[in-house]
Amino acid sequence: EDGINQEGQDHSIKSNQYEVMMVMSTIKYLLQNGYVSSDIVVLTPYLGQLYAINAALTQDRSFGGALLSDRDEEELMKAEINQDEKENDDDKNDDDDDKK
Repeated sequence: EDGINQEGQDHSIKSNQYEVMMVMSTIKYLLQNGYVSSDIVVLTPYLGQLYAINAALTQDRSFGGALLSDRDEEELMKAEINQDEKENDDDKNDDDDDKK
């Protein structure tokens, strides 16, 4: 577990960069083997993971972008998940690693 899970926050706000990379690899494999992006759906129970996957898909243009449902967008806005929070938490995790 890494990313934007912060002390005192809802446990549904988690992300895992390894899993994000696995999802990206799986999508790339499917696209290279004849599937089209409109046939692929990625489901995740965690808002942080949703944000991380969406950000990764949006950054890599070879995937054709990502589409979020209106409900997912509303949930992300309600949880106030944004890149600043993720960067702050990543910095905190780096500091914790330095202490070990």
